[in-house]
Amino acid sequence: MKGVWGASCFGFMFLVLGTVIGLLGAVDLASAYLVALCFWIQVSGGCLALSLIWGVGGGRWGQLFAKEMAASRWTWLPLLALLVPVLLWSGALYGLEDSEVWGWGARSVAYLGVLAVLAWVAGRRADARWRWSGPGLVVVALVFSLIAVDWMMSLTPHFHSSIFPFIWFSDSMLGALAWLAFWRMGGDPQGSEVARYQFGKLLFAAVFFWGYIAVSQWIIVWSADLPSEARWYLDRTSGAWLGVTLAVALLRFALPFALLLSASLKRSARTSAWVGGLVLLSQFMAAGWMVLPSLEGGAGEFGLALLLAIGMGGIWSCAWLYGRWAQTRKEAGAS
Repeated sequence: MKGVWGASCFGFMFLVLGTVIGLLGAVDLASAYLVALCFWIQVSGGCLALSLIWGVGGGRWGQLFAKEMAASRWTWLPLLALLVPVLLWSGALYGLEDSEVWGWGARSVAYLGVLAVLAWVAGRRADARWRWSGPGLVVVALVFSLIAVDWMMSLTPHFHSSIFPFIWFSDSMLGALAWLAFWRMGGDPQGSEVARYQFGKLLFAAVFFWGYIAVSQWIIVWSADLPSEARWYLDRTSGAWLGVTLAVALLRFALPFALLLSASLKRSARTSAWVGGLVLLSQFMAAGWMVLPSLEGGAGEFGLALLLAIGMGGIWSCAWLYGRWAQTRKEAGAS
């Protein structure tokens, strides 16, 4: 429990520091806060989706990380609390009228509420696959699609893409796998070689899927050559954002793809942890890349978003560590 309280204090301190800097500095606190919140919602949502995928398809990799995936259900409580400032800023962020703010807020709370309930029900028994995982996965995919449109694509009203929901889904899956890989940097229990190799292949598939989806959207926009859609990419490939674009492509696809091509590296917990760290870093960069150019944000907002993400990460980790502790205590009591 010491780690739980330490993570909580650490996160609260950084969150307060970031808020003070945002309020006193010449940066947009609302846009930076949205980036940080989206990052952690994607990690929690990805853990939920992974647990449901394991429930449908099985596999030893799910047994290896069952406790970690189940612990993520506790993270939805702080995420719902952290959503409140975004609800208050939604009018300025999305250009909504007063009458529209309530509808957007109600939908947003409903999205996270549905995911929280699913995560809580599916994660009650970490050692067992939920029998309703198939229908639950369909619900998660639908909610992910609505979040992608309502939260991300709505930042740029003139931009439309039917692939956008797939990008949110692939971001969430890859972020969750990266977190699980990074957490297990110390190694696996004895006899987990097959499970680790399965996990390595799953991580490799998620990296490849993300790259495929990202390139597919770019090709569609490039071939259509519509000014209203091309502007979305022009804003992200000009100035300093071009460097962020290249960094995301390198850290999120090129390097992980090259490393995970090797079967021996797929079996290595340490290699997976390094890949997970790279992907988590690029996950944050991709969240900023998606949000900030639409809100005319720059380096100041990007740096503030990193500070807020660290603060939220401390609070998120506090809930997640408590979930693991509660699960371990429950298993010890049962035995």
